[in-house]
Amino acid sequence: MAEQEKNKVASSLSAIVLLAFAIIWLVYLCGQELLSERAIGNLSFTVSILAMLAYVVKAIFSKDSLPKWVMVILFVGMAGTVPATILDFLITCGFDVLSVAPILKEILYISHKCAFIVLYVLLTISACRLTDSLIFKLIFITIGAFLIFCVVAEWIPFLAQNFPLPLIGFNA
Repeated sequence: MAEQEKNKVASSLSAIVLLAFAIIWLVYLCGQELLSERAIGNLSFTVSILAMLAYVVKAIFSKDSLPKWVMVILFVGMAGTVPATILDFLITCGFDVLSVAPILKEILYISHKCAFIVLYVLLTISACRLTDSLIFKLIFITIGAFLIFCVVAEWIPFLAQNFPLPLIGFNA
């Protein structure tokens, strides 16, 4: 019984975090020109912290119910998120640490993008376990697909030229 409650809590938190990511992305996409650089930096830092917390909560609540290979993917995603979040914090505080090693910026940017894709997939799967309702599952899948699209849009040449969608969550 306690295991089912843990799974429900993890699924509920996944659904809430998935919705929070979607709201933040929509605010960012709709108000990108209206937001100051400082506001975008703070929004980016908030997303980084939320992603890191989502990984930690997912690892704590789901460690017994997930297969070992999913846990490995979870920790690889955390490994891509934690250094970028630390650098995001330093940049938000005003330290220009990326000017020392510009290649570090590219490596962390790519690893953070991949970590976000992994996180969005894991959150979508976990949120879909919350309910048996097909409508809610479709809503969670749509939100997850939207979030993944926002991350990979930069890799699609047509979208990169016409609709620039920079990754929020790494204040580079």
